[in-house]
Amino acid sequence: MLKLLGGVAAFSVAALGERLVPLRAALLVLLAIGVGLALLASAGSSGFVGFALGAWVWEFAFTCGCVFQTAAIARSDPSGRAVTLVPGAFALSSMAGPGLAGQIAAGARRPGKPLLQRDDVAPRRW
Repeated sequence: MLKLLGGVAAFSVAALGERLVPLRAALLVLLAIGVGLALLASAGSSGFVGFALGAWVWEFAFTCGCVFQTAAIARSDPSGRAVTLVPGAFALSSMAGPGLAGQIAAGARRPGKPLLQRDDVAPRRW
């Protein structure tokens, strides 16, 4: 269901085209993500329906935000080279983000350092 909503979100953004000002689009996405998170937070009292609704609203809004951002990158780079970096940026953030969040949640003194530098490994000589 979530992937179906993601597709609906992408086609919705495509149908809107450039009619939405980028700032207004960003504010609408942030508002919808906030609504989705609020529904997810209240899922303890509302049960499965509240959780499912929150997940669906969040997924729709997140996908809309991704499409709006990718379109903005494509519009701002006439050569089209920057937009090719978008999948790599998504992949990197999907790996580094949860790792950093886990370090912060675990109470790491300097979160993010192990992601960028390893002190416990001696440099190799080739």
